[in-house]
Amino acid sequence: GMGMSASSSVLGSASCNFVTACDGCSFAPPGNSSFGVVNTCDWFCNAGRYWVPLGGQIADATPSIYSTASWLSYTSPGLCTTCPEGRYAPPATITPGLGAVCLPCPGGTFGTLPGQEVLASCASCKEGFFSAEASVSCTACASGTYGADGAGVETCSYCPAGTASPNPAATNATSCVSCPLGSAGNTSGLAACALCEAGTYQNVTGATACVDCASGRWSTPGNETCHLDAM
Repeated sequence: GMGMSASSSVLGSASCNFVTACDGCSFAPPGNSSFGVVNTCDWFCNAGRYWVPLGGQIADATPSIYSTASWLSYTSPGLCTTCPEGRYAPPATITPGLGAVCLPCPGGTFGTLPGQEVLASCASCKEGFFSAEASVSCTACASGTYGADGAGVETCSYCPAGTASPNPAATNATSCVSCPLGSAGNTSGLAACALCEAGTYQNVTGATACVDCASGRWSTPGNETCHLDAM
């Protein structure tokens, strides 16, 4: 008859082929079998789980990695495996030969539990924090960078040259403060501006370089002007 047999994940069980450890077997609707044969039994993995060929790895958008309602070829050795932390496997559209992959939580989010089925299981990082896709935790944006107000980001933004931000986990560009007089920031992503060296000066804020004193003039480190009188 139609419908699923008893769920099983035992290699060589009656409901799955001898080379397959699946979660169940479902008779495809007439004419919609993976193999074009009415009443062919196709193996599937439950939601939150995905198909791994023996010796295979997680590979996003790879057709051989399936989840719920995936129509699996019983000639492929492998097994149904729970999606790890940082990923989720939604129920798949019933399409012969195709299925949902074990998807990564997007950048700026993270997942701490295995076997999740929906994108909503991926929690947003706190503001000022970031994460790459498929992360299990978030990291504070480093000094010299900033994240976003209200939510996490996939990558933190660099403070522009001529500014600096000393504190980690900053949430927006207002944390990037212009370099004060007598200093400069020659590159992006600085935690602190550098004092102008002796013999140089800077008399504007937000500078990206210090200026050499004119011939015959001098300065001490961090000066806004140069001096003419003898040292």
